[in-house]
Amino acid sequence: MVRCNDNVIIFQSALYKTNSVVIGFKDVVFIIDPGCLPNEVRIIKEFVDEAYPNSLKVVIYTHADFDHIIGHFAFVDAVNIASFSCNKRLLTKKPLQEMVDFYQSYYIDIPNNFGNLNIDHTIHFDYQILHINDVDLVFYLMDGHTQDGLSIYFPSMETLVVGDYVSDLECPWIEDTLTNYHLTLDKLQIFLSNYPIQTCIPGHGNPYFDKKDILRRIDIDKEYLRMLEGVASMNEIQSFLSKMYSPNPKLMDIHKANILKLNK
Repeated sequence: MVRCNDNVIIFQSALYKTNSVVIGFKDVVFIIDPGCLPNEVRIIKEFVDEAYPNSLKVVIYTHADFDHIIGHFAFVDAVNIASFSCNKRLLTKKPLQEMVDFYQSYYIDIPNNFGNLNIDHTIHFDYQILHINDVDLVFYLMDGHTQDGLSIYFPSMETLVVGDYVSDLECPWIEDTLTNYHLTLDKLQIFLSNYPIQTCIPGHGNPYFDKKDILRRIDIDKEYLRMLEGVASMNEIQSFLSKMYSPNPKLMDIHKANILKLNK
């Protein structure tokens, strides 16, 4: 558990170093991407129930990849928010099957209350604002990694949760399009120039507490995209990934998947 401040707390899973975020206010608590392993989700739930026993619970999903939605079973009484595209993706039942496949692959017992994930409020456009129990939230859409990405900004906390972007651990993973990934990084730069940020939390890896570090990470991601589009050798790519992200050879698998995506 990383306590960014008294109200913003990160629970990082052992699985993919996936970040679940709890942001608490007087009458409402927001849980973003609850996951990943069942015992980790229960720790998050126990914390929320103890720290905010009488507060409205709101769960926000940055996208429908299984590692970001797999903890939904613990918050069946919560109000759920996601992008319109994320809701459409959930309605296909494919994300649910991916969660089941994950549990069964590792002989993990499927938790109680595990079933359909219903979204109560959908986000349709950039800078859409919701006002929940005297708390303002600013949303904007983040395509490129997937087609259903969502970021959330809490103005009163100067905190931005970005989903699977600007990770210091994982290079850009393009399941949507390269063009949209470029546009999302550009959008994020513009957002940072217009809003104060004290904390930025990616979907995987370490949070940022300095706007300069976020901007530097955006530049690194853009450099990787340029190398992906160019004629960089596999050795050059491997060296860049190891230096700028993680030495984990898994990143080369992501890079190869990106190449296949670009060549389709």
